[in-house]
Amino acid sequence: MKAVDEQRKAKELATKRKNGTFNTSKQEDTAYHLLHFMYPHLMRQYKSEEYPFACDFYDPVSKTYIECNFSWTHGGHWFDPTNEDDIKRVECMRAKKSKYYDNTIETWTVRDLKKRKCAEENNLKYVVFWTEEEVRKYVLEELQKRA
Repeated sequence: MKAVDEQRKAKELATKRKNGTFNTSKQEDTAYHLLHFMYPHLMRQYKSEEYPFACDFYDPVSKTYIECNFSWTHGGHWFDPTNEDDIKRVECMRAKKSKYYDNTIETWTVRDLKKRKCAEENNLKYVVFWTEEEVRKYVLEELQKRA
């Protein structure tokens, strides 16, 4: 059953890539255009064996995986299970007893950390942005290094 689900997801991803119909935000579109200055071969929604998630962007030349965690559902920073504020935030969301908030908790406390761990274990070039401003700063700094 899992193999069938993976095949279906891969087919959906390929179709969306072909048709240019990914669900993207204006912030993500802006990030794509900014990053394109540095990475002219930038690809959207890339998935590989070494990073089996639909990564927001991938540069095949530098082999860099880029995630844009702009939505509040990503917490604005890495979840820290030892941080009292993060724990309280999760408890507050859990108290809402909503599938939407349950999904947000899963995204922030499990999925995002799983992606980071995967990137670390596979020694991938992995960049995560929490704000559009971080993208701008990153691009400016990288372009200055190249000048």
